[in-house]
Amino acid sequence: MNILTVNLAFSTLIFWIGSRIYILPRLHELAPRTVLLPVLLLHAFRHLGLMFLAPGATYPGIPPQFAYPAALGDLVAAVLAVVAIPPVATQARSARFLVWLFNIEGTVGYLHRPLEALEARGLTWHTTW
Repeated sequence: MNILTVNLAFSTLIFWIGSRIYILPRLHELAPRTVLLPVLLLHAFRHLGLMFLAPGATYPGIPPQFAYPAALGDLVAAVLAVVAIPPVATQARSARFLVWLFNIEGTVGYLHRPLEALEARGLTWHTTW
């Protein structure tokens, strides 16, 4: 198991614990705007995925077939999150569409990223089962 996997698993666990303590017990009381704005603000930091392209930020042998789609996919998700923030904050009609657009792009990116990593190593999901 590598460090990135441990970091991802541990961060997910921490967010799950925080959500169970602070958000889920009150979720039925909260307006969608109240829930969505912090999520969008958090995902606005996905521009940090561009670090995959910065020399010295990752190990030198990171395959460009993984690094470029991951970095640019994260950037697109960050831009979509930032674009969705004003409509959500003002409860504009376009808010729902923009949040859906952000969610679809972000989810597809997160689901596709492991496949990109496998392909960069010369594997496919067929050969790993």
